Amino acid sequence: MRASFKCRNCGKCCNAFYTQINVTIGDLIRISNFLEKPVSYVLKNFVGINPFGDPKNPTKFSYELGVNMPCLLRKNEKCSVYKARPLNCRLFPYWVLVQAFVFNQNKIIDKSYKCMNNLKLGRDKIKKYSGYSKVIGDILIQEASLTDNILYKLNIKHSVDLSKNKDYQELVAKYKNKKTSSSLKQLETEKIRLAKIIFGKLKDSDIRVIEDEARKPFLLKIVENNTKRLEEAENILI
Repeated sequence: MRASFKCRNCGKCCNAFYTQINVTIGDLIRISNFLEKPVSYVLKNFVGINPFGDPKNPTKFSYELGVNMPCLLRKNEKCSVYKARPLNCRLFPYWVLVQAFVFNQNKIIDKSYKCMNNLKLGRDKIKKYSGYSKVIGDILIQEASLTDNILYKLNIKHSVDLSKNKDYQELVAKYKNKKTSSSLKQLETEKIRLAKIIFGKLKDSDIRVIEDEARKPFLLKIVENNTKRLEEAENILI
């Protein structure tokens, strides 16, 4: 029984296709700086416009910046850009553990993730995890808003409803009588793949717009300040 969370490097959160990892413009800039490569390189190799499911409607997906899964930034069974990892990667699984502890809902903990097995967290750890999650969450909200503003400048389809799509209807029929956890995850994977095919890929012109936006001085200053806050936040977990 462990009294604190520790990554076991199982890679499930990096490899599972149905895992949805949003990326902000700040994440793009931090990864770009860490790799010493332009933002366009990150967009062409690791990040793209990906479909994210609507928890209230299983047929609807919104298109946002996200990590292409499985994540190719994971190398030798570890994150190769760990110090510059996306905000959503930083949040997991701390916010889940806090929610489970505060609301006594252990059922939200997916025990197929080895990192969350056999944890017995005390109030002191939860307080740290809660403080850390708040800092990351605040930065995420700010940078997500900036990212949305950039994406709406692009001439792209921002959402899709699969309900009347023939391929989606065939998927539903295929999994109609399959209710196991693995079957449901496979269905979600195939839905995401379908939504991804419908969108296609970012155009070179779109990539240029995002890269130009990422060079703007006011945005770079915000990301610089947030990066310092992230470095300080890591000390909360010590």
